[in-house]
Amino acid sequence: MSMKLVLFSCFVAVAYASQPYIGLRLPPFGPRVVGGEEAAKGEFPHQVSLQWGLPPVLHLSHLCGGSIISESWVLTAAHCPRGVPFGRLYVKAGKHQITHKESNEQTSIVKQTFVHPKYPGNVAPYDIALLLLDKPFVLNSFVQPINLPKPDSIPEGQVTLSGWGSVSSTQIPSMPATLQKVDLPIIDLENCKLAFDKILQFVSLADSNVCTGPLTGGYSACNGDSGGPLMQVNKEGKPEIIGIVSWGIVPCGTVGAPSVYTRVSAYIDWIDNIVNENS
Repeated sequence: MSMKLVLFSCFVAVAYASQPYIGLRLPPFGPRVVGGEEAAKGEFPHQVSLQWGLPPVLHLSHLCGGSIISESWVLTAAHCPRGVPFGRLYVKAGKHQITHKESNEQTSIVKQTFVHPKYPGNVAPYDIALLLLDKPFVLNSFVQPINLPKPDSIPEGQVTLSGWGSVSSTQIPSMPATLQKVDLPIIDLENCKLAFDKILQFVSLADSNVCTGPLTGGYSACNGDSGGPLMQVNKEGKPEIIGIVSWGIVPCGTVGAPSVYTRVSAYIDWIDNIVNENS
């Protein structure tokens, strides 16, 4: 089975978002993390679902993940809003079950999108964006911001991924609807590059990326996890978003293939500047 380098994408309505890739066009994947398990309701109150729809809205479809960093701001991957050619982008917070309305959920329209100006598209560095909400979220036990890391800090050790990305380790979609989680080990950039050198002729890694394993396979981010949070509990016992799901190999969980994220600590100044200038 051939492998493809893709930005982890998800579906838009009955069609699927056009996402950059290297290789053949991929089939759609449904919502779940590969190798993960169902999260408890409210376990990740910073997690949101970015959803796409055409007005008047009769149906919204999950596109990407994202993270609440304040009542009015969501952090995600740049390729997520870039993957919406028309229509409107909505943010749903307090979600667990992705396929129907829940009592704890809140919805806000994206008022303005800020994609990092150096992001060129496709599989590349600077895959980070901020979303300004039309209506601030009301914070409660199911809807909470996550802390940002210290500028330029380099994460290590175990981290936790959450999202509604594909559980499939093949190219056949599997679409359970509840929020998933999985604990993963960080792989340093040198070993991440070495791993990709063994399976790809081209890879776009930068110092501002962070990678996770395990290289033994079976666990990874996947299509639908894009833009979602890679988190770690800091020394003060508070959760921090240390990565944003960016890209990886399909089939997801391939032996020897890391998952790649945008390292949030490399962009703290950019985040602060955008938020301060537009709040």
